[in-house]
Amino acid sequence: GFRATFFVAAGLIGRENYMTWEQLGQMQSSGMSIQSHALTHRPLTAMKEKDLLFELRESKNIIEDKLSVRVSHLSLPHGQKEEKIWDLAKEIGYCSICTSDVGFYIPGSRGPWLKRISMGDGISESRFRRVAMGESQALRKIAAVKWFKDALKKAIGFRTYRYLYRRVYGTRW
Repeated sequence: GFRATFFVAAGLIGRENYMTWEQLGQMQSSGMSIQSHALTHRPLTAMKEKDLLFELRESKNIIEDKLSVRVSHLSLPHGQKEEKIWDLAKEIGYCSICTSDVGFYIPGSRGPWLKRISMGDGISESRFRRVAMGESQALRKIAAVKWFKDALKKAIGFRTYRYLYRRVYGTRW
């Protein structure tokens, strides 16, 4: 009975090991929300304004066209945020931006930067239940992992972090 929002990188849909538009349509018809995770999943903070505008606008347009849904929320690839991203996203029609900052949405809070609890593919059902119930120890563990990743990125640099990540997990980005 849970509903969830899935943020997808529109330019990657249908590629090997990625969902298809048909699968996303089925999820949507089951009550799930499909929103933007940009076009290519590249870090937005490293882009020039022209490229950033294209990345945000194109992702929104593609998802809206393919799924006949309004896209008004963006999740930042790699969790990196800058005020310039919000300025351009708002201009295009986004209403909020989900960060990788750990926390719950509080009704009535104002955006644009929304905290969230990231549920990756490695989370067990029992851990999911503990997080969904707001168990503080489960939330602290997620926050600690986020803090460690951010500290590591800062210490070794984002490019080195991504290089090591790709080596370990075999992903392109």
